[in-house]
Amino acid sequence: MNRAFLIMLLATAAAAQEIDGVTVPATAQIAGQEVPLRGAALLRWKWLVKVYVAACWLPAGTTADQAMAATPKRFAFTYRRAFSAEDLIKATSGTITEGLDAVQQQALVAPLAAWNAGYRAVQSGDRIDIDHLADGTVVMAQNGAELVRVTDQAFATALSAIWLGKDTFDSGLRKRLLSE
Repeated sequence: MNRAFLIMLLATAAAAQEIDGVTVPATAQIAGQEVPLRGAALLRWKWLVKVYVAACWLPAGTTADQAMAATPKRFAFTYRRAFSAEDLIKATSGTITEGLDAVQQQALVAPLAAWNAGYRAVQSGDRIDIDHLADGTVVMAQNGAELVRVTDQAFATALSAIWLGKDTFDSGLRKRLLSE
Protein backbone atom coordinates (compact mmCIF):
# COMPACT_ATOMS: atom_id res chain seq x y z
CA MET A 1 0.00 0.00 0.00
CA ASN A 2 1.53 3.31 -0.96
CA ARG A 3 1.92 6.08 1.59
CA ALA A 4 -0.38 8.62 -0.12
CA PHE A 5 -3.23 6.11 -0.17
CA LEU A 6 -2.68 5.29 3.51
CA ILE A 7 -2.73 8.99 4.46
CA MET A 8 -5.93 9.51 2.46
CA LEU A 9 -7.52 6.45 4.09
CA LEU A 10 -6.63 7.63 7.61
CA ALA A 11 -7.85 11.16 6.89
CA THR A 12 -11.16 9.81 5.60
CA ALA A 13 -11.66 7.52 8.59
CA ALA A 14 -10.95 10.40 10.99
CA ALA A 15 -13.37 12.91 9.42
CA ALA A 16 -16.35 14.10 11.44
CA GLN A 17 -19.67 12.76 10.23
CA GLU A 18 -23.28 13.84 10.39
CA ILE A 19 -25.83 11.06 10.66
CA ASP A 20 -29.55 11.68 11.06
CA GLY A 21 -28.84 15.21 12.30
CA VAL A 22 -26.24 14.05 14.85
CA THR A 23 -22.71 15.41 14.47
CA VAL A 24 -20.15 12.74 15.28
CA PRO A 25 -16.75 14.26 16.12
CA ALA A 26 -13.61 13.12 14.30
CA THR A 27 -11.82 12.37 17.58
CA ALA A 28 -12.58 11.59 21.21
CA GLN A 29 -10.51 12.10 24.36
CA ILE A 30 -10.30 8.79 26.23
CA ALA A 31 -8.23 8.81 29.44
CA GLY A 32 -6.18 11.72 28.10
CA GLN A 33 -5.55 10.09 24.71
CA GLU A 34 -6.98 11.47 21.47
CA VAL A 35 -8.58 8.59 19.57
CA PRO A 36 -9.88 8.85 15.98
CA LEU A 37 -13.41 8.02 14.88
CA ARG A 38 -13.54 4.59 13.29
CA GLY A 39 -17.16 4.51 12.15
CA ALA A 40 -20.73 5.57 12.85
CA ALA A 41 -24.22 4.54 11.79
CA LEU A 42 -27.91 4.84 12.51
CA LEU A 43 -29.45 1.75 14.11
CA ARG A 44 -33.03 1.09 13.10
CA TRP A 45 -35.38 -1.51 14.51
CA LYS A 46 -37.35 -3.37 11.83
CA TRP A 47 -36.07 -0.81 9.28
CA LEU A 48 -38.61 1.76 10.48
CA VAL A 49 -37.94 2.86 14.05
CA LYS A 50 -34.83 4.96 14.61
CA VAL A 51 -33.16 3.72 17.81
CA TYR A 52 -29.82 5.54 18.04
CA VAL A 53 -26.85 6.91 16.17
CA ALA A 54 -23.90 4.78 17.22
CA ALA A 55 -20.26 5.75 16.89
CA CYS A 56 -16.99 4.01 17.68
CA TRP A 57 -13.57 5.54 18.29
CA LEU A 58 -10.51 3.26 18.21
CA PRO A 59 -6.76 3.88 18.10
CA ALA A 60 -5.45 4.19 14.54
CA GLY A 61 -4.40 0.87 13.04
CA THR A 62 -6.51 -1.24 15.41
CA THR A 63 -7.78 -4.36 13.64
CA ALA A 64 -11.28 -5.75 14.21
CA ASP A 65 -9.82 -8.52 16.38
CA GLN A 66 -7.72 -6.06 18.41
CA ALA A 67 -10.80 -3.89 18.96
CA MET A 68 -12.13 -6.52 21.35
CA ALA A 69 -8.99 -6.37 23.51
CA ALA A 70 -8.25 -4.00 26.39
CA THR A 71 -7.57 -0.95 24.26
CA PRO A 72 -8.85 2.60 24.74
CA LYS A 73 -12.10 2.96 22.81
CA ARG A 74 -15.41 4.74 23.03
CA PHE A 75 -18.89 3.84 21.95
CA ALA A 76 -21.39 6.70 21.82
CA PHE A 77 -25.12 6.32 21.39
CA THR A 78 -27.28 9.34 20.64
CA TYR A 79 -30.83 8.18 21.13
CA ARG A 80 -33.47 9.05 18.56
CA ARG A 81 -36.36 8.10 20.89
CA ALA A 82 -37.01 7.69 24.61
CA PHE A 83 -36.24 4.52 26.54
CA SER A 84 -36.73 3.71 30.21
CA ALA A 85 -33.82 2.50 32.33
CA GLU A 86 -35.58 -0.88 32.41
CA ASP A 87 -35.56 -1.00 28.58
CA LEU A 88 -31.81 -0.34 28.54
CA ILE A 89 -31.16 -2.94 31.24
CA LYS A 90 -33.22 -5.53 29.36
CA ALA A 91 -31.38 -4.83 26.10
CA THR A 92 -27.93 -5.04 27.69
CA SER A 93 -28.71 -8.11 29.80
CA GLY A 94 -30.26 -9.89 26.84
CA THR A 95 -27.38 -9.33 24.45
CA ILE A 96 -24.26 -9.41 26.63
CA THR A 97 -24.58 -13.09 27.54
CA GLU A 98 -25.57 -14.42 24.11
CA GLY A 99 -23.16 -17.10 22.97
CA LEU A 100 -21.51 -17.45 26.39
CA ASP A 101 -21.44 -20.69 28.33
CA ALA A 102 -22.88 -20.99 31.86
CA VAL A 103 -19.49 -20.39 33.55
CA GLN A 104 -18.87 -17.22 31.52
CA GLN A 105 -22.41 -15.99 32.20
CA GLN A 106 -21.99 -16.59 35.93
CA ALA A 107 -18.73 -14.59 35.94
CA LEU A 108 -20.63 -11.59 34.52
CA VAL A 109 -23.47 -11.56 37.09
CA ALA A 110 -21.88 -9.11 39.57
CA PRO A 111 -20.30 -6.67 37.07
CA LEU A 112 -23.47 -6.69 34.95
CA ALA A 113 -25.60 -5.91 38.01
CA ALA A 114 -23.29 -3.00 38.91
CA TRP A 115 -23.41 -1.74 35.30
CA ASN A 116 -27.19 -2.02 35.03
CA ALA A 117 -27.61 -0.07 38.29
CA GLY A 118 -26.10 2.92 36.47
CA TYR A 119 -28.73 3.19 33.76
CA ARG A 120 -31.13 6.14 33.73
CA ALA A 121 -34.00 6.78 31.32
CA VAL A 122 -33.03 8.50 28.07
CA GLN A 123 -34.97 10.96 25.96
CA SER A 124 -34.57 11.63 22.26
CA GLY A 125 -31.27 13.48 21.83
CA ASP A 126 -29.64 12.09 24.99
CA ARG A 127 -26.20 10.56 24.57
CA ILE A 128 -24.62 7.66 26.41
CA ASP A 129 -20.85 7.25 26.12
CA ILE A 130 -19.14 4.01 27.04
CA ASP A 131 -15.40 4.42 27.47
CA HIS A 132 -13.13 1.39 27.63
CA LEU A 133 -9.83 2.02 29.36
CA ALA A 134 -6.66 -0.03 28.84
CA ASP A 135 -6.92 -1.58 32.33
CA GLY A 136 -10.29 -3.25 31.63
CA THR A 137 -12.38 -0.49 33.20
CA VAL A 138 -15.56 0.60 31.43
CA VAL A 139 -17.20 3.92 32.22
CA MET A 140 -20.75 4.91 31.29
CA ALA A 141 -21.69 8.58 31.08
CA GLN A 142 -25.00 10.13 30.09
CA ASN A 143 -24.90 13.62 28.60
CA GLY A 144 -21.40 14.03 30.06
CA ALA A 145 -22.22 12.91 33.63
CA GLU A 146 -20.56 9.70 34.79
CA LEU A 147 -23.11 7.11 35.90
CA VAL A 148 -21.07 3.99 36.63
CA ARG A 149 -17.53 2.60 36.44
CA VAL A 150 -16.80 -1.15 36.41
CA THR A 151 -13.34 -2.71 36.35
CA ASP A 152 -13.59 -6.26 35.03
CA GLN A 153 -11.82 -7.30 31.82
CA ALA A 154 -14.21 -10.17 31.03
CA PHE A 155 -17.16 -7.81 31.41
CA ALA A 156 -15.48 -5.12 29.27
CA THR A 157 -14.85 -7.66 26.49
CA ALA A 158 -18.41 -8.98 26.65
CA LEU A 159 -19.76 -5.43 26.54
CA SER A 160 -17.67 -4.63 23.44
CA ALA A 161 -18.90 -7.83 21.82
CA ILE A 162 -22.46 -6.50 21.82
CA TRP A 163 -21.47 -4.18 18.95
CA LEU A 164 -18.12 -5.48 17.68
CA GLY A 165 -18.26 -9.23 18.34
CA LYS A 166 -18.31 -11.67 15.43
CA ASP A 167 -21.75 -12.86 16.56
CA THR A 168 -23.17 -9.39 17.28
CA PHE A 169 -26.90 -8.72 17.16
CA ASP A 170 -26.44 -6.54 14.02
CA SER A 171 -23.59 -7.44 11.67
CA GLY A 172 -24.33 -4.42 9.44
CA LEU A 173 -23.89 -2.07 12.39
CA ARG A 174 -20.64 -3.85 13.31
CA LYS A 175 -19.31 -3.34 9.78
CA ARG A 176 -20.18 0.36 9.81
CA LEU A 177 -18.69 0.91 13.29
CA LEU A 178 -15.47 -0.78 12.17
CA SER A 179 -15.61 0.82 8.69
CA GLU A 180 -15.14 -2.58 7.09
